[in-house]
Amino acid sequence: MSRLAIGIAATRAKRLAMSADAAEPCRYTDEDAFFDELDRDQRLRVVGRHLDHVSKPLLLLRATWLKGHHTDRQFRLPATREELPAEATITVDELRQIHKESSAKVALPVIVLSHFRRTAEHSADPHGITARLLVDALVKRWHGFTRRGVQELGVLIDWCGWEEGMEASPSADASLMRQGLWFAHAGTTVWMATTKGVPAEPAAGLSTPSGEGHSYWALGHCVAEFALANLLKPANNSSTADWPQLVDLGEEDGPDVAFDRPAPLTPLAFHSGQRHGEDLVYTARAPRDSFVAPLFERTCVELLSTVEELNFSGARWGDKEAVQLAHVLPLCVRLRVLRLENNDLGDVGVSALAVAMAYLPAFETVKLLGNPRISQRGMAALARAGGSKPPEPPPDRRPSFARMAAKHANLPMLSAVRAGRSP
Repeated sequence: MSRLAIGIAATRAKRLAMSADAAEPCRYTDEDAFFDELDRDQRLRVVGRHLDHVSKPLLLLRATWLKGHHTDRQFRLPATREELPAEATITVDELRQIHKESSAKVALPVIVLSHFRRTAEHSADPHGITARLLVDALVKRWHGFTRRGVQELGVLIDWCGWEEGMEASPSADASLMRQGLWFAHAGTTVWMATTKGVPAEPAAGLSTPSGEGHSYWALGHCVAEFALANLLKPANNSSTADWPQLVDLGEEDGPDVAFDRPAPLTPLAFHSGQRHGEDLVYTARAPRDSFVAPLFERTCVELLSTVEELNFSGARWGDKEAVQLAHVLPLCVRLRVLRLENNDLGDVGVSALAVAMAYLPAFETVKLLGNPRISQRGMAALARAGGSKPPEPPPDRRPSFARMAAKHANLPMLSAVRAGRSP
């Protein structure tokens, strides 16, 4: 990637991030911020169902209640809170206490379901496909939670996404940002119900293949949720993961955790004229311009402009993903640490990242252990980036990549990078 291309990306990133509050902490890594928002959402739904921003049926279900229906092949997920028995729901206070007493370092006792409405019927899952995927996965994966001292979880399910006829307003914007928080928070576990099953709801104004419904991966809101879920969570195979936090429930052989993690998309990826804005299908309940595109853009900008560490270790990335990350990196104005250990980066990817890092005023460390294709050429690119003068930030606030490269040259890490092994 050329310096000009990254400079253009940095200019765009600065423009996108101008509205971000410079003093606001990153709520996407703060467990208290997550629980506070979840508690606020649940309380509003109880006392203010007439309000536009609480009209959606977002359910917080007790995992053991769901798991108890494992042998009931007729079980269907309820569409509204009114259809639930008292023992089916769990409170935010319970979840706080469960997390406090567990040994989990990052993961919270909350599963967020990423799914699609399989029909336009009220129940949205009349054949029980999503219900069966969810219940079976809870049974199969329960040990992964209990070994961390987690005996109960909350399962967050939003059936509607965006109510038809719901107009933009401050309260609607708050609801939009909360939904982004559910998927993008570093501590939530996202389960994707990808099995196609019966046809999904037809998209407004868009034709569908005859006799076939849309798959999970063809729907704009599903792809956006998957992209948000990949921004902060540790890779499933990472030594820092408490348990796999991104799981595909729709595989024939059971839940899948061994899939590649994509590089971050640009915040505008779902807007008109962009590939995801044009090639994917958008439904009446999750329209592109009033829901999916602003949800993804606002969440990305808020998250990336406030986060201090990004961990993409063990993501199985090559140069292509590193170059994609370089497009997004200038947004990360508070980023101090970038972890890219145990990937397959080469000199091309590292050179692109080096140019992008020079735009980061708070940046301190990039970790590259376990990338055997990086040579002296790539490390030299880091040193050269420290000597160049990007238009912003000022030189006295930029990190010295020359000092970083010299420091790494005296550590076992650099030789391990070349050899592709741990020191």
